[in-house]
Amino acid sequence: MVCGLFTTASVGTEFVLPLPDSSTARQSGNGLMPAGEMKKLRKQAANRQRRIVYNDDGCHGTPGTTAEDWLACRIRQVTHTQVDTIYYCTGGGGVFWAHQPKVGEVLGAWVEEGHGQYVKQMRDTLIAMKKLGTDPLAVVVDYAHQHHQEVFWSYRMNNPECSFATWGLSQRKRENPETMMGEKADWKKYPSTILPRKPCWVLSRW
Repeated sequence: MVCGLFTTASVGTEFVLPLPDSSTARQSGNGLMPAGEMKKLRKQAANRQRRIVYNDDGCHGTPGTTAEDWLACRIRQVTHTQVDTIYYCTGGGGVFWAHQPKVGEVLGAWVEEGHGQYVKQMRDTLIAMKKLGTDPLAVVVDYAHQHHQEVFWSYRMNNPECSFATWGLSQRKRENPETMMGEKADWKKYPSTILPRKPCWVLSRW
């Protein structure tokens, strides 16, 4: 799983976090934070109070397509509690289902009528929020910061759901099956260690 600390949350924002000893961080007038200031902020972040860490692993739909609908289902319940830090996952295995990336594939192209309702809801949420100029990740980060909560973005790098859920199989994997470990026929050949009593093509990941 990959994680990153978000300090702001507008769609399309670039996050520049140079290393404290980076020569580029010592340059002035280019938008980079001075190395000394970055080191100070890193130390403060490392020692920040984290009484409870709330991990939202993503991949869940919610009825409704507004920011308030999303917050009510996923985040608002930890407001004014001892939750100081939120981990928020927006995708896995090559597809993003809860934010609009500059680089990457967004859930939707391979969603079919026979797929689960929660998958369709995730797709519809992305479409609706994009029309509003935002996405679930931006909504969560903005809301958390308004309530003085720390937020980390996370992504399931080794997520195997595309092995058994075609809506999660990215275009890159579809176009380059030779780069994957295993074949579709493995679905019935090997027992699942993830989903009890159901076969699972667990080897088809990067």
